[in-house]
Amino acid sequence: MPGHSPAPAALLLLAGALATGCTDRESPAESTSILGPWRWVGSFGGIAGIRPTPDAEGYERILYFHRDGRLTIYEGDSVRAEVGYRIAPLRDSAGAPPSTGIHFDDTLPGFPFAPGVERQVVRRSGRDTLILEDPCCFRYEHAFVRIE
Repeated sequence: MPGHSPAPAALLLLAGALATGCTDRESPAESTSILGPWRWVGSFGGIAGIRPTPDAEGYERILYFHRDGRLTIYEGDSVRAEVGYRIAPLRDSAGAPPSTGIHFDDTLPGFPFAPGVERQVVRRSGRDTLILEDPCCFRYEHAFVRIE
């Protein structure tokens, strides 16, 4: 009826339903963590719009983000490189709001088709998928899946 407040039992029921519906969700920190090993599944973009994959390039690439701020890059069973990293806001273009960024202590020798990357934007990070985007001017996006 207009002008009357909802019954206290209805409010309690609504609050309980909302609380119960949210209990099985991951916390934001868990769902966006990049720590651990990630297998490269492919890249896309660049000036020519190519789509390199491990099969097409003839090598496997694994990124392992360590808790101590170190990134180890594996090619097959060998360590290709190690570099320090930190997570910090990254302004990708003049008018855009800052994005979550990975800043590397040295240039990242990640891929021959995208050499010399010093930072990347985390475009999408979920529990099992990570998309890293190179800054101007290579503009590749690299897709990774979490290794369990």
